[in-house]
Amino acid sequence: MDLKEFDVILGIDWLAQHRAVLDCYKKEVIESSSQPKVVFVGERQVVPVCVILAMEARRLMLEGCEAYLAHMIDAEKVNPTLEEIPVVRDFFEVFLDDLPGLPPHREMDFTIETLLGVAPIFISPYRMAQWNCKNLRSK
Repeated sequence: MDLKEFDVILGIDWLAQHRAVLDCYKKEVIESSSQPKVVFVGERQVVPVCVILAMEARRLMLEGCEAYLAHMIDAEKVNPTLEEIPVVRDFFEVFLDDLPGLPPHREMDFTIETLLGVAPIFISPYRMAQWNCKNLRSK
């Protein structure tokens, strides 16, 4: 997700907990709890972005820039169980048997072969009035 357009990202849970009021036009988040008024004011400064898109990186490499690939992993990160994911925990009965894992490997992949250079036909279904359908069925 490209975050160049955002100054601050606040979770909706945090905003709800602190009874925040948003003024999108002024780019302000106003905390309106019983405590004194606190206003977070947005700024329109352009901050240099450290992450670039793959296409931009490729263009820079073609222009002769040096490139390094860094692959970082969090060794301490533990994948959460289903019970630890808030949405799944709230609606656990929906997720009981729906997704046990990846789909099984099939012997043959389903494909529709077309002639070389022929594009698929995109035609919307023909709609008919209900009384016309009844007339056709009765014949």
